[in-house]
Amino acid sequence: MEVVGKACKALAVTLLISVAALSMYVLMFSGGGEAPTQTVEIHELGYVDSVNVTILIDNNPGGPLKSPWGLSLYIETCNLTMLFDAGPDPEALKLNSEALKTNLTGLDVVVLSHEHVDHVLGLSYIARLNRNVTVYVPKHMSGSCKAWIRSLGLNMAEIETTTVISRGIAVIGELYGPPHEQALAINVKGLGLIVFVGCSHPGVDKIVAKAKDELNCEVYGVIGGFHLSGASLEKMRDVASNLIKMGLKKVYPIHCSGGNFRRFLRENYPQVYGDGHVGLKLSFKGEIVVDWKVPPPSLPTVFLSILAKVPVLRPGEMATATLHVAWKGVNDLEIASVEFRGDAAAGWISLAEELPKTFTKDPAEEEGGAGKDGEPPKARTRS
Repeated sequence: MEVVGKACKALAVTLLISVAALSMYVLMFSGGGEAPTQTVEIHELGYVDSVNVTILIDNNPGGPLKSPWGLSLYIETCNLTMLFDAGPDPEALKLNSEALKTNLTGLDVVVLSHEHVDHVLGLSYIARLNRNVTVYVPKHMSGSCKAWIRSLGLNMAEIETTTVISRGIAVIGELYGPPHEQALAINVKGLGLIVFVGCSHPGVDKIVAKAKDELNCEVYGVIGGFHLSGASLEKMRDVASNLIKMGLKKVYPIHCSGGNFRRFLRENYPQVYGDGHVGLKLSFKGEIVVDWKVPPPSLPTVFLSILAKVPVLRPGEMATATLHVAWKGVNDLEIASVEFRGDAAAGWISLAEELPKTFTKDPAEEEGGAGKDGEPPKARTRS
């Protein structure tokens, strides 16, 4: 009996040691600071009124800013401030964010598209500023990269399927490139989805199609790396054609998209092409209503003074908006998109030289009349 008692005691001690060891393993390696994956039914996506984007890191140079090979975008909506990818260098992220007067201390979330160093190493700078931020990573990101993120003391959430993380904002579930890669999509009222991509190893057109299908929203624009550096002309043509067929109005190929694809898009789809580079600031906002000062029959020239109230922007910043232009007695004319520079002093801008570039059919022809020289050459009546 004494032998049995000693054996029982030994077994109990062994079990206690095993439980303690397992607990230590869980605490050390299973992410004690790891946030659970957040899931919301996709039909509850909703929308935001606007989104502002600043390109903090991009290898396409812009002025005196640092331009290492990599990508990082600062994104603001009314409900979240986000960093999409963190670039390759914490010091470059620090210097550029300070130069662009972008405050990263108040970040709510970071979304990492994939594990490559040119998209993640800048995260160590974020950890110095704010360890309360949640970092969304692909579920099948490598264990070593996840362990490094945990070592920074940041909260981590793994995403496998498309997940709404806040009103109007969703992480697009991972696709395999390799590596596994996810994207970010923001639904802007009156515009549609703005999709943010890292390197698009699985294909930018496939990522955009996934966002469109799973969120059941039209896609307005895409910005990020397209992984087309060195791609054949046929490949570039196919990708551009697929994006256009999906109805995209703005495409900003940066980072690994390649100079040839940027040139191809600029020359073949100038209205869609966005010339992205480090330091560029973009603002996407929904519908803005403007009124022509006189009805179409008496338009003497396309260079009329047409004013639209827009969000106040700092000088040199860019904004994109869907405009609905109306005048008395004639059906509304729909202008798909206009890119313009803001005037911070008044918060108003003149679109006189911009609107004619967007017309697609003569308004006089819609009314059965012939257009005159100097009148808007093209306009489309909204059905």
